[in-house]
Amino acid sequence: MFLKRTISGASGVFHASILAAAALIVLVHVFPPSAGAAVKNLRGEIDIRQGYESNIDRVFEDEEYEWTTGVTPRLIYSRQAQRSSLSLIYAPSYVYEWETEEDRVDHAAGLTYDRYLAQRLQWSVDNTFVRSDDPYAYAEFTETDEGDIEISDRRGRRRYWTNRATTELEWEYARESFFGIGYTHTMLRNRDDAFRDYTRHSPFASLSRRFSQWWTADISYRYTLGDFDDEEDLETHESDLYVYYRTSPMMRYFVHGGYLQNNYEETPRDYTLYTASAGIDRELSPLRSLSLEVGNSWFVRDDASDSDAFYMRAALDNRLQRGNWRIYGESGYDVRYYEGVDDEGLSEYWLAGLRIDHGISQNVMGSLSASYREDVYEERADSEREKRFFGDLRIAYSFARYYALYAGYGYTDVDADREARSYENHRAYIGLSAGKDLLQW
Repeated sequence: MFLKRTISGASGVFHASILAAAALIVLVHVFPPSAGAAVKNLRGEIDIRQGYESNIDRVFEDEEYEWTTGVTPRLIYSRQAQRSSLSLIYAPSYVYEWETEEDRVDHAAGLTYDRYLAQRLQWSVDNTFVRSDDPYAYAEFTETDEGDIEISDRRGRRRYWTNRATTELEWEYARESFFGIGYTHTMLRNRDDAFRDYTRHSPFASLSRRFSQWWTADISYRYTLGDFDDEEDLETHESDLYVYYRTSPMMRYFVHGGYLQNNYEETPRDYTLYTASAGIDRELSPLRSLSLEVGNSWFVRDDASDSDAFYMRAALDNRLQRGNWRIYGESGYDVRYYEGVDDEGLSEYWLAGLRIDHGISQNVMGSLSASYREDVYEERADSEREKRFFGDLRIAYSFARYYALYAGYGYTDVDADREARSYENHRAYIGLSAGKDLLQW
């Protein structure tokens, strides 16, 4: 059992900064440079953004809107050598809120380092820190729509900071066969006591083996200890096994077995999830591919009747001359304890979505995404259903080599059995950014 600690918001930021600085010193000074010349680059960027949100508290009625103006300078340092690479990013943001006439300073920082310790042994370190009140700040900074840190839109505009650090060692012990071990440490701290803080410890391991030209297998295990302040802790064991059989360069079949066990520290709410499925990955053409996996999941617990759910993962991908599009769907059980809200927990869900990224012209890029999701939460006193529609539209125009003008609009509509949990929110922004390589040596 890990040592439990309660860390206040201010001291947590201080500790996170100290850990990041210490990691940087170790990486840059303790480990000698790789053989051969290294290319170093320092890039500067600045972003000016005007934003609007129609329902900052995510409430059913008495909505309050907000206009903000933000200025974000960004420094990016990169170092590329023959056997290692290092990237550092820091982006503070000055934000002025027009309705309250208040201002704040947000922070975002990232560190990525990887190094070949031997010919087939690679070590990697990744750390991301975000301090903001925007639930989308982490995803925008990391330029991804999903990840190990997901801040729920339901939080609205609530001040928080989060830090995620991962280190992994991967060894290629045979051709296209890998063994990896690692550890992830995640923290979330909130200014508002209505939202729970947590520290998450996650050691993990994975093993993949290519038996022949046709057969491969992957197995993974992750242990997670969720230390929730002022609440009981949650211990999770999670494992997945995939066995693949490739019949041709264009097609492979696979079977999957999944296991997840959640153990609560005090209350008798422990449960186990089992999953069995089979699927196919198929290249339909040089530009189009299909992935389909179907099966069943079983939810087993001692204090209630068991249940099961249809398990499905499907995606159709198509590459375009200047972009791509994807149609996807999922169903099964979802474990949602680390999204910054208190009563999500385990849900039986299904979702369907669409995403398009397209270059309208040489200088104009656009993206469109939409998704619909239904959840039935299993751990609430009465199972409750929630329906969520999300849409997002973005467009960016690059000009004069260093500049870009961009705009975006997002819409969220939540319809819940409990009226108080229903809300609607419009989010729009427009901005101007500039970026240039300042030094290269």
